[in-house]
This record gives sequence, C-alpha cells and structure tokens, in this order.
Amino acid sequence: MVINGTDLHLFIGADAAEKHVGHAKSHTIDMGTGEIDISNKDTGGWDDFLAGRKNWTASCDAMFDMEDAQGFEQAFDAWLAGTPVRLVSAIKTGANAIDTGAMQLVGTAIITSISLSSGDGEAVTYSVSYKGKGALAKVAAIP
Repeated sequence: MVINGTDLHLFIGADAAEKHVGHAKSHTIDMGTGEIDISNKDTGGWDDFLAGRKNWTASCDAMFDMEDAQGFEQAFDAWLAGTPVRLVSAIKTGANAIDTGAMQLVGTAIITSISLSSGDGEAVTYSVSYKGKGALAKVAAIP
C-alpha cells in the first residue's frame, strides 16, 4: 500500500509512551552499512569490500511552538541531558496513537544537534538530528 507522507509521523518518548513530534514538516531516517576493505594484490587493481556494521541516523524539521512540550522543549531537554530517546516512525491515527496495523521503524538514539531558525517575516522552525544507538528494528504490522 502506498502511503501519503503526511500520514507518516515521527514519535519520540520512552517506554512505549511515545508522542508524535507536533507541527513536524518532515522527517528522514537514513540507514547505512560500513565497509570493510579487503582489497589486496589479487583483486586485480579493484576495490573489494565486505559489509560491516549497520548504522542509522534520523532528522526532523518542525515548526516551533512554545506551548508544545512534545516539540522543541522535549528535544532540547534530552539533548542537554544527553538522554537517549526512543524514536518510532509510524502512521499516526488520532491525537497521538500509532497505527499498529502498519509497519513501524523503532530505535533508540541520542540527539547530536538542534538548530533553531527565525528568519525575518518567516515562521520559526527547528531541526533535530539523531544518531542511532544500537539497532533500528522493523516492527511488523499487527493484523
């Protein structure tokens, strides 16, 4: 099933009590694999590699709302304390509900950067970057 990007949200929290990041404009999850170089004299002048460790990062861009504790304030507090956060990328149903009938990506991350942008005559926005701490899990849909 193809989904509209508007329906896919980033949820942040701890202990399965995640709430969606309010006023989000977009979020991205990048997944990668490190490389182990095994090039040698016998590879004929060509590089050769093995798959190494997996890694992932995430980012979110949102509108700044001083009254939204699930937005900038929560991210700032977690960044300042160095506290890992649980991230869930999932379809949102209702106010803060995760649609368990669709696949989810779930992992724990630390916040590596936050930026706040306030251009003249523009809405105030902020961006948060996360670095995965351990595995990013694919949670299958519950029919």
